[in-house]
Amino acid sequence: MPDSRLQGLVSDGPRRHIAAMDEAPEGLDDVETWIFDLDNTLTPRRQCVAAFAARFTRDFVDRLEVFDLTSLTELFIHVDQGGYNPRRAEDLCHRLDWRRTSTPSPAEVEEYWQCQFPESVVPRPGLFALFKGLRRDGFKLGVVTNGGVVGQKRKIDRLGLGHFVQSLIISDAVDCKKPDAQIFELAFRDLAVTPSKC
Repeated sequence: MPDSRLQGLVSDGPRRHIAAMDEAPEGLDDVETWIFDLDNTLTPRRQCVAAFAARFTRDFVDRLEVFDLTSLTELFIHVDQGGYNPRRAEDLCHRLDWRRTSTPSPAEVEEYWQCQFPESVVPRPGLFALFKGLRRDGFKLGVVTNGGVVGQKRKIDRLGLGHFVQSLIISDAVDCKKPDAQIFELAFRDLAVTPSKC
């Protein structure tokens, strides 16, 4: 579901849950189930990384030579690469200005990221109201996401969506990831729906 659809609610049956769209997709009235991505769909990645950068700066302030939050936030966003940089910890170790004897190892930075990033997630505006409205109106809700099981579950909990979501499929738990069609087939089976109803 594109980000623009989460900005508010409009009326007209199932279509009232879609906002900022000129025209709803064909066949929407047959929808019984909504399946969402997590990162950068339910959450705005840049804002989450900015919140994480503030947390990181606070916790590492005694080890950093320079800690201008605006500059550090931009660096974190750049290094994160939308969540697709497997070398982010190493890059941060090399690119941040550490005090002479205080440079952490990439393993320490990665462990901090894994522990603290889920606590830094923020919801898109209108997200809670959207999920609440969809469930109230009888829709099934699922999330299909790439990532680690512990971190992705913590994000869902942090967003307050756990009791709304009937199926949470996480790539590391099922040994396949998006865009592989198999991960979506697992969600369809888990929710007992056909793709045409999603």
